[in-house]
Amino acid sequence: MTDFTYPDVNDALTVELIDSSFNSRYWEESERNVLNYAKEYMAGSFDRELKKLSHLDLGCGEGRLIPEFAEMEASVTGLDPDSVRLERAKETVSEKELKNVLLFNDYSSSFLEKFPETCFDTVLCSHIFQHISHDITAGILEDLGKMTSEDSVIIITTTFAAGEENIYSKEYFSEGKRVSEITDISGFEEAMGNVGTLPVCRFSRSYFEKLLKEKGFETVYFAAYHFEDADEASQDRQLNQSQENLSKARDAFYIVKKSLPKVSGKVTFCQYFFESDGVIDQQLLEEKYENSMTEDRLAVKKDFDICEGFLYGGGLHFQTHRYYTGDMNVKVHAHDEILTADHAHAIVSIYPQEAMTQVSVCINFEDVRPQDLIFMHHIQNSPADFFEIDGSRTSVPEWCRRLLEDCRTGDPVPASTGFIAEINKIGDHQKPEGFSDMVKKMLYGILTGDEGFGHVPLELAERRLSSCWTSRDFVSVIPFGNNVLSLNLNRSETEKSYIEWQQDFAGRYYGGLNEYFTMKSTTGGICHGVFHSLETGLLIKTTADMLMARRPDLATIKGRLTHNIINVNKRYRADMIRALEKLEMIGISELGELDNLVASGLNLSGRIASLQEILELLESELDLMYSTNTNTMVTCLTVVGLLFSLAQVILAIKG
Repeated sequence: MTDFTYPDVNDALTVELIDSSFNSRYWEESERNVLNYAKEYMAGSFDRELKKLSHLDLGCGEGRLIPEFAEMEASVTGLDPDSVRLERAKETVSEKELKNVLLFNDYSSSFLEKFPETCFDTVLCSHIFQHISHDITAGILEDLGKMTSEDSVIIITTTFAAGEENIYSKEYFSEGKRVSEITDISGFEEAMGNVGTLPVCRFSRSYFEKLLKEKGFETVYFAAYHFEDADEASQDRQLNQSQENLSKARDAFYIVKKSLPKVSGKVTFCQYFFESDGVIDQQLLEEKYENSMTEDRLAVKKDFDICEGFLYGGGLHFQTHRYYTGDMNVKVHAHDEILTADHAHAIVSIYPQEAMTQVSVCINFEDVRPQDLIFMHHIQNSPADFFEIDGSRTSVPEWCRRLLEDCRTGDPVPASTGFIAEINKIGDHQKPEGFSDMVKKMLYGILTGDEGFGHVPLELAERRLSSCWTSRDFVSVIPFGNNVLSLNLNRSETEKSYIEWQQDFAGRYYGGLNEYFTMKSTTGGICHGVFHSLETGLLIKTTADMLMARRPDLATIKGRLTHNIINVNKRYRADMIRALEKLEMIGISELGELDNLVASGLNLSGRIASLQEILELLESELDLMYSTNTNTMVTCLTVVGLLFSLAQVILAIKG
């Protein structure tokens, strides 16, 4: 049992305030509107029935509002440190026969010590923060962070000041009259613990929301209510529109949710090109990059060498030459803020046999909002100059084009694009599992680039995330079309435990651990072969798309001689056969499990089947053309023979 006593005995000061300064009917209706809105918001915030939710009334007092939520949710827990007021709450619960309510004479901190795993879906904090010290308020908010998830809805009502500064006062009775004495923060705190003197802080919105933000919460809805001189609660909405009217509001209503966890990791933009003339000057590339390998370039090259040596000891599926830029200073310019990359570089990959190139732009980030990654997803193909690279504004496509111009690879034609988001840290999560519903939707948003992720059906988010590949309990890779989300939580305790396990095993049997297991590559997707699986898939996709785009259109070559048409089709047929032989040599069914998953997302089997159908049609067209050409020649020879015979007859008659 706690020894706390609420200083406003029987709420006498509050009752006097209402009676002397407000229309009591309006006061009740204004509060009723707030409660109704809170309930409606709760009802629309969950993908499950309200009757399955748990509710916390923190600072429940005499239990006045407990019945409001007991009738709509599965369970209600009430906490209050004042044992006298809590006894009255128990009487209320008993009188109304509320079977789903539990009451505790506890602070939030002592309750957490007893029930550390407790998590509530909804929370109500009704008019408690204005009467306690700011340090205690901060502590309660920290406790709420432990008792809620990203899906939880927290309703806070408190006193309100319209300006930028808090207003502090002490309220008490003097000669039977209520007195409100303006003071400062020191006087406010000194009044704590004095029964009969009620310390009051009227919070400015900016101060209170800053406090919420510091403790990991964000406001999703705000409104003032209980306006002086108002007679009808229906006026509240309009009164909220004017700063002048806000100065007459006594109270404020906040709907609060935990902020989404910050994320750290890497983004890799992949841009594929094919050479229109089919020529790549590899010697010039080697002169530019291979012969000027600085320390930062060597570090990136080492990561690729380690990964490809460990995962692809027998060689990559395509002949590949890679060239690396050095570190670059990169900033991403959004409308009202600038995101600074922790590290950035680029890789030019050359596929000489396919006459294709790829430019990978890699950006490392630390503790950014998930919305920042979605924004970067959006601007990958944008021509707008959202990026600033070494002081120069540009776009991703333009950046890639400039790199290829520097490499003098020929005349690159843009083809496919790919996007890899590798997340190494998500808040305090140790494994890619056990995520709250909102974090699942957040990950869906990063994968698909959907900025409205908070409003998608949970079923859709879970379905997209379910198509995943994993090899360790801190890794999950989810491909979706040309995009891949790699949850590689390599900063977690789970990963550290795994490395210790591997070091023990490798040290005992091999004399040491392969560098692959401990490398922290700055290139998104290198670890676990994500980069290479997407690379293989997009090379196959680009090859197939190029061939389908180049299919001869007989309508465009109408009027040409038949043998010219046949030659065009023969060249196309030869290119297609070479490509199909290459693809069949790779063998989609023989790719690794992750490669297969990426291939499925890109619909590579469907594309290859389409190429095979085109080849069959082409064979038929060529057979028909050969037949038609042969028949034409026979007809011509027959006509010539008839003309020759006719000429002989004419000559005989004349002779």
